[in-house]
Amino acid sequence: MADRFTESLWGPAELPAIIDALARAAGLPRSDAALSTPPEAPALRLWMETSCERMGFECEVVELWGFRALDRLREAAPAIVPVGENWIAILHGRGAWVTLLGPGLRRRRVPLERVRAAVCERIEERHRADVQKLAEGLPQAAVNVLLRERTRHESAGDMFCLRTPPGASFVSQCRQAGVWRRAAILVAAHFTEYALWIASWWLLGRDALAGRFDPGWLTAWAMMLATIVPLRTWTTWSQGVLAVSLGGLLRQRLLTGALKLSPEEVRLEGAGRFLGRAIDSEMVESLALAGGVGSVLAVVELVFALAVLALGAGGWLHAAALALWCGFALWLGVRYWNARRAWTLQRLTMTHDAVEQMCGHRTRVAQQPAADWHRDEDRRLDEYAAASRRLDRKAMLLSGLAPRGWLLLGVAMLAPALLGAGMDARNIAVSLGGILLAWRGLRRFTSGLANLSGAAISWEQVADLFRAAARPANAGAVGRLPVTTGDV
Repeated sequence: MADRFTESLWGPAELPAIIDALARAAGLPRSDAALSTPPEAPALRLWMETSCERMGFECEVVELWGFRALDRLREAAPAIVPVGENWIAILHGRGAWVTLLGPGLRRRRVPLERVRAAVCERIEERHRADVQKLAEGLPQAAVNVLLRERTRHESAGDMFCLRTPPGASFVSQCRQAGVWRRAAILVAAHFTEYALWIASWWLLGRDALAGRFDPGWLTAWAMMLATIVPLRTWTTWSQGVLAVSLGGLLRQRLLTGALKLSPEEVRLEGAGRFLGRAIDSEMVESLALAGGVGSVLAVVELVFALAVLALGAGGWLHAAALALWCGFALWLGVRYWNARRAWTLQRLTMTHDAVEQMCGHRTRVAQQPAADWHRDEDRRLDEYAAASRRLDRKAMLLSGLAPRGWLLLGVAMLAPALLGAGMDARNIAVSLGGILLAWRGLRRFTSGLANLSGAAISWEQVADLFRAAARPANAGAVGRLPVTTGDV
């Protein structure tokens, strides 16, 4: 392993080649700008930031302190790290291993601890003699622990992390942050969990309906249920990591877009509308993540329910009824979206007017009769209350009628099989299980539709900020006015 690490070292003058090679391997957006010769250490940080900006991506400078070096290196990729007079390029990092990109674009997996030891060797070497004298007779692991403690608050130098700029393609940012990989893991874990859950109850129901008890199949049923537990944990953990990663990218993008707005755009909007946008930006993150993940998981559940219903007593007719009922739920979701959009516009208008009136309160007191101060507020509150009642009715239909109506429809479609002469108890049980699966999926699906509707409406208010992040870096800069000798 030591040879693998040594073979991954780049020379002191190869920094421009490292930047270009690492950006290509990491899939960063880049241009073909030529880089100058890197300067000495005092000006190296500014040179790195300027060179990466010219090539179309960002350089995040992170100082490597001894007590955080291991964690920083694990989360750094893609990054360029100094090792003495040389450099290493970290392409990937996971667990206790990192992938280094060496000369010739060869990739080598190296233990993370080996990289940390090489990076911190300069600051640890000053204390090594004292620590070895203190830890005489102790194993090398104890010496290493003492060295880390001695160098906790010493700097091992700067590490240069290459990052996709906030204004670049959001798809590229999600790919670099591992969002798509985490989303695929989430769907796969939930799919496997549901498949095992259905298979376990199929095993148990088969023996129960047949009137026999087989210890072997009962053990298989218990093992399937035990396997569901880590899968459920994995699904929940993946959902949390996905929400944090995607939410962080969205906040970063919106903040960048807000900073790039021109003074004219800010002046035109007013304080009230910007307050409404700030509120809606929070709603976009929370509702979109909750609704998006919930809807995807609900689709997985509904697919399983379709397959189970097709195998039951109702056959494909039962499955087709579920598909049509899902279309009906979508139609209810569209009606809910229209009602919520009207309600949101009312709320934003009231927020804007309230803020503007607070800012101009003195003018209103001086120029407007006291009897007319709150006339417009009363009218807007009445309109808002009416819009709220319409929204509540649509929400009740979406969250109440869609899942519960399916239970009535699904059970009613089993009437011919229940009343028929050749009734098969197994097929009836399968159909009942499919009805309950579909009911559970519809509950999650309608909840996801409500959240996605709120996120889509809030997105209309913050979409300009999202798109503004792609503007040039100095698009929203406020220039200084020239000062003449006649100015006071």
